[in-house]
Amino acid sequence: MSPGDILSVPFGSQQLGAIAVRLLSELPQQLRSSQIRTVDTFVAGFFSPAYWQLLERLAAYYQTPLIQVIRTALPPGLLAKSKRRVRLVLPPPTSSISLSGSAQQLLSRLQQSPTGDYSWQYLQQQSRSAYRDLQQLLQQGWVESYLATPQPPRPKQQQAVSVIVHANSVEGLTRRQQEILALAIAAFLAVPYVLWAVLVLSAIGIVGLTATFGKPQRDKTLDRIIWVVDLAIIVLVAYLLFFQEAPAVAA
Repeated sequence: MSPGDILSVPFGSQQLGAIAVRLLSELPQQLRSSQIRTVDTFVAGFFSPAYWQLLERLAAYYQTPLIQVIRTALPPGLLAKSKRRVRLVLPPPTSSISLSGSAQQLLSRLQQSPTGDYSWQYLQQQSRSAYRDLQQLLQQGWVESYLATPQPPRPKQQQAVSVIVHANSVEGLTRRQQEILALAIAAFLAVPYVLWAVLVLSAIGIVGLTATFGKPQRDKTLDRIIWVVDLAIIVLVAYLLFFQEAPAVAA
């Protein structure tokens, strides 16, 4: 263990993340040995030696406590969100005869896992003697305890297609690429074409019905209903073609 390592320290029933700031050969006068806790696990090499020296120089130059400089350099929430985990060591030792019954059960649970890896919090929930059992497994080399740092957020990605060639350079595309380009253009223009066709047919229908109103007397209730429907269709299509704003297209 060296300065800059990330530690996991027991605090009651919880595990707290910490940073090793410096190594001391003697306890400070204000501390008693009963106040010292054993480090359960640590992640070595999180800060490179050159980067750690830079942090120390910054703290000395700005007359700032080193821990404040370290907190600024750490990713947000690293210590709070890091989780202690336990995983099997490969290849495993050749014998587990000296393990207690509960330690063998803990080992069996890890071996049954598809990844051979569990969080320490989960293992504690499975047995009251999990801490003692884990110490046996660690001492005999069956498992290792490590600190899993949180995964950085991943941006959401979405596939998009953009035309980056000029109209006179379509010949440079493959046949399949030309088919896909033609299909995309047809899909883009399909809705306006359909609306124009509906508008023309509805206009012809309403003109024809209007002309029949002057013919010999007969029941024209159905004609009037169709005329009203055609008029409503024409108004709707005209609105969609001429007044509705086109959706914004992201380049």
